[in-house]
Amino acid sequence: MNELEIINYIRSAFRYNNIKLDDDVAYLPNKLALKVDMLVGSTDVPPGMTFFQIGKKAVAATVSDFGVKGVRPIYGLYSFAFPRGLSDKNIRDLINGTKFAAKKYGFKLVGGDVNEATDLAVDCILLGKYKRQVTRGGAKLGDIIYATGEFGLTKAGLDHLLLHQPLNGMIRKLALKEVYDVEPPYKFALQAIESGRVNSSMDSSDGLAYTLNEMASLSNKSFIIESLPLSNNISEMLSYYNRNIFNDVMFGGEEYQMILTVSEADAPFIESLAKKTKTVIHKIGYVSNGEPKVFFKNKDQTLKTVPKLGWINLEPHVAKKIALNN
Repeated sequence: MNELEIINYIRSAFRYNNIKLDDDVAYLPNKLALKVDMLVGSTDVPPGMTFFQIGKKAVAATVSDFGVKGVRPIYGLYSFAFPRGLSDKNIRDLINGTKFAAKKYGFKLVGGDVNEATDLAVDCILLGKYKRQVTRGGAKLGDIIYATGEFGLTKAGLDHLLLHQPLNGMIRKLALKEVYDVEPPYKFALQAIESGRVNSSMDSSDGLAYTLNEMASLSNKSFIIESLPLSNNISEMLSYYNRNIFNDVMFGGEEYQMILTVSEADAPFIESLAKKTKTVIHKIGYVSNGEPKVFFKNKDQTLKTVPKLGWINLEPHVAKKIALNN
């Protein structure tokens, strides 16, 4: 089974009347929420990433899910599995990376575990508080679909590092920064959710196409995508290397950005908040009645179905397969 099939089996095996297992965080009574995320060296750490950056990423990946749900972390637990022979400096650097992230996102470490394994692994468990619940499936007819950040850079950077595809100059610098320095739009996400204007939201780390399809399915609505979340100047720089921009943007993964839907009336507030928090945001489409799928509107107004593909463990990464077909 691949990652998604395992998750679906777990959801079917653990069924409860009052608990759902289909969102970014676990909502608990008294406005509390839980989240756990695991980083594994062989699947989540690209060549060249420092141990300090690894520690930061392990925490940022968990915080990203909290942010898109408007949850403020209070306490954290870390569990570490270190391979035998890893240097003391590398261990300290990784732990200091997690410490830096804990301070940045405002929570305290209250416990954890340390063990030995054949591969590096870091579990980050967070407990936080929220003001309102926003699910993946709350999109409403006529909502505007927004995406924060610049999509396509992470995939280009990973292809450069893993497949040795060419990338130079400024675009290489931008792409590697996206890969190595994981920075979810946490401040914007919290304020957007707490404003009460967001109808649905989800973290995009499994890939834009996967995320949009998940939200469309759970909302029982069609998501019509009219433009890609990528600035023209970055698109032009990537095109110089004959990259498939559509594939890079839709099927990359590892972006840790926010996908959200809001009513047309609330769109100006969201765009103003993005400017206030210095967050890059792109208006990419709208929510419509119809099949609960994602469709990309071509220049001739025809619609192309966007498949639910993304960054899936326990099978060859779609990102890598697509890269080889560029």
